[in-house]
Amino acid sequence: MNIFNAISSNLLGHLVVTSDGAVLASSGDLENDEKTSDILYKLINIASSLDPSVFQKNSLQRLTIAYDDFCYVVCFSNRKFYIAKKKILK
Repeated sequence: MNIFNAISSNLLGHLVVTSDGAVLASSGDLENDEKTSDILYKLINIASSLDPSVFQKNSLQRLTIAYDDFCYVVCFSNRKFYIAKKKILK
């Protein structure tokens, strides 16, 4: 079963990316979208490496990147990044 099937109907696409940046699965708007995968992977690495003296003992759990009509929600589990592109309902 695809874990993204449980997400509400506003899912536009998804990516599953390994901790070293390799795409394992994709669908919808993000199917075979290596460029978006690379950009999001770089953003995740930047967010994960923020100054630990400011963010002590807090590791990145979830990252949301919001635009007017859609957002990317990134979660990390089992050494993989799960990225969902969701439509923003107004």
